[in-house]
Amino acid sequence: MALKPKTESDGEWIIVGSSGMLGKALTECLPDRKTIGVSRSEPGEKGLDAADRRAVERFLNSRKTAVVIHAAALADVDGCEKDPLGAYRSNALTAQVLAQACSERRIPLIYVSTDYVFGGKKTDAYVETDPVGPVNVYGLTKLAGEWFIGRSTSPWAIVRTSWLFGAGSPANFVNAIAKKLKTEKEVAVLDDQRNCPTYTKDLCRALEAIAAQLIDAKQNGDPYGEIFHVCNASPTTRFEMAVRMKEILASSCRVSRTTQIPDRKAIRPTFSAMDTSKYQKTFGTTLRTWTDSLEDYLRSQ
Repeated sequence: MALKPKTESDGEWIIVGSSGMLGKALTECLPDRKTIGVSRSEPGEKGLDAADRRAVERFLNSRKTAVVIHAAALADVDGCEKDPLGAYRSNALTAQVLAQACSERRIPLIYVSTDYVFGGKKTDAYVETDPVGPVNVYGLTKLAGEWFIGRSTSPWAIVRTSWLFGAGSPANFVNAIAKKLKTEKEVAVLDDQRNCPTYTKDLCRALEAIAAQLIDAKQNGDPYGEIFHVCNASPTTRFEMAVRMKEILASSCRVSRTTQIPDRKAIRPTFSAMDTSKYQKTFGTTLRTWTDSLEDYLRSQ
């Protein structure tokens, strides 16, 4: 599907959560769009607490906005277990505030959600209509965010993704393991979950296509509300991914399996791979395998 070219009438693409890994990727990967990144942690005019209704309303009233992409989240899964109120504020209350503010101004809104809204009991990939059933606070609060977005009266989309990797976060699994593979003799990696890694650059391209469709829906006066699953193809485990990283980096470090991680508070779904057929059919595109995306990323570093 050809993307709509930038025009002055399109307005600004607001990236909420621009200090996070995905937010940084979005502000860098959309050169043909007029992106404005905002975050609670940013100083000055780029600082915006998306859970503060008055602050959000003032911000949107001061700009000509084409679309809002809500990429902010408290994604520390164990941290959410320790601070459920903080998780709800970051993952659900912000969605409620943005959904209401965007509805009042008929601004298209995208909410980036997670595969952790599922319970992990299936043995084949989850589709958008499968029953949800989070097993941890992170998944529960993201599901609450989905609920608020789904009641928006402006065009909206919920984009569920999983296991992000890319530049911008040294603590991210891929970046942390890559460093260990280069500096240590052995690295122990969990092998208890199977889901789909997602390269932030690939997700950014998908979010751009979905955002353009929401903008068209607004201009055409069409009601629009959809859930899409977007992740790289083929599920894997952390251990299998680390082994592939060792091969790509030609590392002599030994990769071993482990079953325990210190201070791991949250239960994880054992299987949360997602089916991306709906997104691919809607936009006439395919998503790369995680192995292709991983090699692309590691060789670019």
